[in-house]
Parts: sequence; structure tokens; C-alpha cells
Amino acid sequence: MKKLLLTIALFAFAMAGFAQTPSNGDYRSAVATGNWNTPATWQIRSAGAWATATVAPNSANNVYIQDGHTINIATANVDCKDLDINITGVVNIGTNILNVSGKIRAYSGVAEISASDGVYTGTSSTSLSSSMLNTTSPGVLKFVGISRNIYETGEWAGTQTSNDVEFALSPGAIGILIDDMKFNDWTFSSGVISATSSARLVVGNNITIKNGARLISDRNGVANTVLGAGATAKSNIFTINNGGVLELTGTAPAIDVTTFVNNGTVEYSKSGTQTLLQPGSDPTSTTALNSYQILVLSSSSTKTPFAPISVKEMIKFTGTATLGATASLPITLKNGSLINRETTSGTQLPSAANSVMYGETATDIINVTIGATNNVSNELVSAPSPGKFGTLTVNSGVTYTFLGSRTFMDLVNNGIVNLNPSTLMTITINGDVSGSGTISSIARASISIGGTTGGSAGTLAFTNSSQNINNLIINRSGTNPSVTIGNSVTVNGNISLTNGIINIPPSVNLTTLSSTLHNGGSSTSYLNTQNAGANVGKVIVPLTSVSKTIHVGSGSNYLPITLNPVNASDFAINVFQGATTNAQPNGTPLTAVQKVDVVDANYNIVRTSGTGNCDVTLGWDANLEGTSFTAFPDSQVGVAQYTGGAYGTFVGPGDNTANTISTTVASFDPMLIGKVGTLPVKLISFTAKANNQTAVLSWTTTSEVNVSHYLVQRSADGKTFETLTSIPAKNTAGVFNYGFVDNAPAFGANYYQLASVDTDGTTSPSGLQSVNFGAVASVTVYPNPTKGAVNIAGLVKGDVVKVTDLLGRAINTQDYSGEGTMSLSLDAANSGIYLITVSNNGTLTSTQRLIKN
Repeated sequence: MKKLLLTIALFAFAMAGFAQTPSNGDYRSAVATGNWNTPATWQIRSAGAWATATVAPNSANNVYIQDGHTINIATANVDCKDLDINITGVVNIGTNILNVSGKIRAYSGVAEISASDGVYTGTSSTSLSSSMLNTTSPGVLKFVGISRNIYETGEWAGTQTSNDVEFALSPGAIGILIDDMKFNDWTFSSGVISATSSARLVVGNNITIKNGARLISDRNGVANTVLGAGATAKSNIFTINNGGVLELTGTAPAIDVTTFVNNGTVEYSKSGTQTLLQPGSDPTSTTALNSYQILVLSSSSTKTPFAPISVKEMIKFTGTATLGATASLPITLKNGSLINRETTSGTQLPSAANSVMYGETATDIINVTIGATNNVSNELVSAPSPGKFGTLTVNSGVTYTFLGSRTFMDLVNNGIVNLNPSTLMTITINGDVSGSGTISSIARASISIGGTTGGSAGTLAFTNSSQNINNLIINRSGTNPSVTIGNSVTVNGNISLTNGIINIPPSVNLTTLSSTLHNGGSSTSYLNTQNAGANVGKVIVPLTSVSKTIHVGSGSNYLPITLNPVNASDFAINVFQGATTNAQPNGTPLTAVQKVDVVDANYNIVRTSGTGNCDVTLGWDANLEGTSFTAFPDSQVGVAQYTGGAYGTFVGPGDNTANTISTTVASFDPMLIGKVGTLPVKLISFTAKANNQTAVLSWTTTSEVNVSHYLVQRSADGKTFETLTSIPAKNTAGVFNYGFVDNAPAFGANYYQLASVDTDGTTSPSGLQSVNFGAVASVTVYPNPTKGAVNIAGLVKGDVVKVTDLLGRAINTQDYSGEGTMSLSLDAANSGIYLITVSNNGTLTSTQRLIKN
């Protein structure tokens, strides 16, 4: 603003005693009547003399319309630099456009058409004629180009004209209006037009500020209006389009208009007190001046409403200015409007009762954006009325400090939200959290997540350092409500799980104190300890020797744990659904055989300090129960710990109605709930390979508890099995390797399986392994692998060719006719491995392995 005022002062200094002398390249009219585009209409000054022009003027040329000459514009657009019109000269623009990239002036003096220069002196504005410019809509005099004075003082004012004018300066360019300027319709399309305190806009009809244009006026007072049709007369319609700006720097600006259509911005930027826009000297002027779309208060001091005002879209503070609204001159923020604070200090909105109305009804929403580091104050009051706060946005690079409790719907945090009260306070978010920023907090500040929208509320990302909060609360209705803790944090007060899930991501700790209460907790509200590979989210629980329930869960399952140690102890807790063979989240899942007898989840409780017995109660969701476990009586429900590389014996009883089981332990290892007794054996691997004319079988097991022995079984068709041998099991914890050699495999395909037999007689078969022992013949199968048909060469008459899968199921059978190579179709077969056997008179003569892609 200071730079702009300096520019105005320099332009004004250059005005005194203006008398213009033509320069080389200038044009002057040479005929009484002519067309602008006709070269013969003009003379051009060259080498200090005037001569007939060969081309019409353009944007680089100054133009003089001489005494008594009339120039008609007959094409859509013509251009000049400065436009100088004699007070008896005429430019008929008509429905076309005259683009002026310099200034406009009126002058007196007689016409000169010789080679000599004429006299082009300034003149009094009172003698100008209204007929000097003539336009017919949509014709317009249009100012374009760079920064400059639009005219010189005393050389353009005129009586009221019927001509239209448009200002379409280059973006960022500034045009200065020094004195009154009179036109019919005014349009500001781009650039900045600044009117000094002596420049009234005399508007015969309408005025429009379009998107990308700014009009600045320093006019002040009712008798000194910014614009009007005359000293005491109204203009018609004043429109500020979306993106257009009216900037007022006068102490008490006023306008005289019949209709005010404000869809843009009005800015008050005086460095000192200002009264907001008011009607001018015509007492019937519109009262719509008090309704703002965007209201900007910049610079400093108090900006006082002339009457009660309202803001539809935004009130923005860019300096230390104060809005001087009172109960008798209040501001009403309309539903959905925004308070935008872009300053680090200063009271922006008044705090007096009824001076600011946050909406018009109880359901109205007012949003707040913070663009500069400061402490929360009047832009985000503790109890808005009658509406409520919607979205709080903290911009990047900004720290916004809360010193007291506040409630709003959504938080868009791209900076730092600093919770630093001197007494207890609560930030309540009844919506969603988003953005790339973080939360910095001390132990006196609580966070409550509420709302009715359900789903994920987003992530509470804390600054990477020791962050503390007082209470952590989730009470969010709707479908599947949740919130995520983005970084480790300590809860000094209580955790209240009324409704909704608090997600604890991998490698994040939610730490509580010994005095922390874990309130609530249910199948719809718990601490979800998430995991990714070996990384887990954990709840850290320091305990005294009292019972405490920690409402933890995994995914969509509630898995609460109650701990009651004899001595004070500290614990780190993680639970996860999908039980594994090593009780770790990155382990191998239990087999399908094992899962039918267990609750498919692991409870990992680590005691980090303390000794002695601890009573432990585990709970679970029914949907995690295996198909057999669901029907177990309480006496068959047990819990086992994972020690020594295997799960121990499951000890009960439990409660399969309440879905709980209790046990007492002195040392802590991961826990699994299952059938009383032992977990079925885990077969780690099983292979069968040919070695000369024998089949070598190998297998590895773990968790051999109550396992009696293994049966090695063989089949020729993969359906009917015979037992070859029985091998005793180790029947203890650990990992064990076994082997067996079949010295007399059958000719052709041999299918092998294991059957583990428990001490109670229960038998569990394994998957199949196959080994083929066939005669080597000169039969050739090609191509191999194949995508469809195969060719078989080397056959003899009477051979029968059969294709089977590895389970012995026939795919295709064909007799060889004794002529050439046989072609065999496999189009109907799926991709996989097949056996092609050749037999003659019931005797197997060849077996070959075939791969179909």
C-alpha cells in the first residue's frame, strides 16, 4: 500500500503545467471526417515534420484528434498509445473497441494539416463536450497495458457522457485516476485502478469489478463519495463479481447507488480507524452495503460498522485491525462462512456479548482458518452462539496454541496444534482429523473424538518427542467408528472407550500411568493393537497390585485382558487375531486341523518389571472360535503358554458362555486359548523322492504333545492306502526329523501320506507325495511342456496310452493303431503335472511325466 501511495504522489508531481508537444511517430487526424483504419485519415510525424501516413496507428503511437475532426471506428478493435482529443473533436467508437495503452486527455487549439507542428495545450475540464466520445453497447473505450496515470489533472473530466469505459490493465499493473472521471457504464476487468482522494468515479449507469481486478479509493465522507452519478445523485447497479476486489482506504467511505450486488471482496486497509461502507449523500441509497461476501480487514486500528453487517463467505484479518462490532452494531457470520486469521497478534473479533453472531440458527456452521502462529483467542471462542464451529484449519508452518477448551467438527492440521493450558482443558473433535501436521501436548490437555459420521476419524499425529495428554476419549457414533494414534503418547489421566476403536499402529506405544483408569470397553470400543510383520502396536501398563482391565483388541475383535498382580508390575501388551505356530504376528498360521480346537488369536503379555504371581483373565469374540471349540463345554476350554518352542498343555476350565478364561502365572509367555490337553501336531514338511528303485520319505514336526505314533501309508491310485510301517513319535515339545525308506515301491505311480495318531486314537492324515517307478522305453513325448496336444513317438501296435493326474484320475485314454506318431489332445485338461503311461497286453512298458502350461 505504501508503494502504491508513493506511485500516486510521483504521478501527481509530474502533472503541473501540462502542455504536450508531438513526438516522432505520433499521429494526427488530417481530414474533417474519416475512418480510423484508413491511412489517408492520418498524418504521421517523422523527422520533426508531418506527412501523410501509409498505415493506420497502432498501440505504439500517440493519436491527436484535431479541432472539428470526426474519426469513425469501423472495425472490431483499434489501438493507440495516448489518446488526445480536441474539445471539438469526435471519436465515434460505435459498437467496436478502442484500446488505449497510454493516457487520455482533452486539449484546445485549431487544426493543423501542414508539415508544421500545431499547438496542443491543456484545457479546463468545464469546457469539455459530452460528444467527444461516442459508443453504442457493446462498444467501449478500453484502457490496457502497463502502470501509468490514466489521464492528467484538468485535462479530462467532461460533462456526463453516454460512453462506456473498461479498464483491462496487465495483471499487477496500476492505473492512477487523479481527478473526477465521468463515463456511463464502468467495467474493471484486470489490473489495479487506484483513485486518489480527489478522484470521484462519476458513473452514469452501472459499474462492475470483475474477477482479477481491484479498484482502490481514498475517498472519504458522505459528501465526498467514492462513486455516484453526481454530487448528490445515485448510480444504478454496483456489482463486485467473485474474485473482484473493492479496496477502501478512506476514513469513512461512502457510495451512492441504487443496487449493490456484492459477490466479491471489500477490503478496508487504512492505517488507522475506519468506518465501514455507508450510503452517500442521497439518503435513499441502498442498505445492501452492509451485506458482505468476503470482508478483509488489513493494516491496523479499529474498523467500525456503520450499521449491523453480515458476512456470507469469509472475514479475513491480515494485520492487527480490530472489528469494532458491538451489541448495537453486530456482525452476523452466515452459515458456512469462514474466519480467516492471517496475523500473529491483535484482537480480531470483539468478545463483547452479542457483538458477533456465529450463524443464525443452532445448526449453522462457522469455519476457522489460522494462517499465522498465535494463541487461540477471539476467532475461536469457547461457546459460539447460536451456531457452532465446523472445520478448524491450521496452515503449514503455523503453530496454533490452545490455552483453553474448544469444540469443533473437523481438524485440518498442516502445522502444529499446541495444547499448552495452565489448567485442565479438552479439545473435542466431533468429525475428522486430516493434514500433514502434528499435535504437541502437555498432561493438562485432553482430546475427545466424537461425532455421528462413523468410520475413521483420521490420525492424531503427535510431534516426535515425549508427548502427554490428560484424558483420551472416543465416543463416536455411526458405523465402525475409529481414530488412529499416529505417534507414541502417554495418557496421564483416563482412557474412556465409550464407543469406537482407538488404533495403535505398528511400532507405536500408548502408555498409561498406574493411576490411569481404562473406562468402558466393549466389542465396539477398544484399543486395537495393530501389527505389520514383527512390528506391533502396544499398550504400556504400569500397575500397582490391584486388578485392572485393559480393553484391547485386534482388527474387528475384542480381546480384553484383566491383570491382578500380587506385586506392582509393569506390562507391555499386544494381541492379534490369526494365531501362529510361534505366537508371533509374523509367524506361520496354525493349520486348519489345529484351528478347529482354538480361539484364533494370540495374547502377548510381557512383564517389563515386577515379580510374583499374577491372575490373568482373557476374553474373546465368538467369531474367533474354531468350529469344534464353539461347542466345547467349559471343562474343555483351556489356556496354554508358548514356551520352549511350542505351546504347552491347555489348562482349564474356562467359560464358553461369557467367553473368558482365568489363570495364574508367575512368568509371562504368549498365550493361546484352546481345547484342554495339547495342540495337534504341526507337520512342518513332508517329502518323498526316488533313489534308484527305492522311495525315500522325510518329514519334520513340532508341538508333539500327546502324539503316539506316525503311520506311513502308500497307494497306487491316491484313494485306497495300505500302511507300510508305524514310527513312534517323540511326544514332547521341540522340532523333530523323521525318515523312512520304501524298498519295494510298486511299478508306476506310488502315492504316500502320513497319519499322526494321538494318544486318544485320533488320526490326522497329511497331504500326498508321489514317486513314479516305470520301465524306461524308447517312447518319446513332445512337446514337453505343452499348451495343448502332445505327440507320442516310439509306440508299437497294441500299445494303450493313458494320461492321469497325480491322484490317478484318468484324463484321456487312447489305443495306438500302429501307424506313425500318435497325437493326443489335452485341451480339456487344466494346467498342471500329468503322467503318461504306456501298457501292452496289461503290462506297463513306459511312464513319463508331462507338464501342461
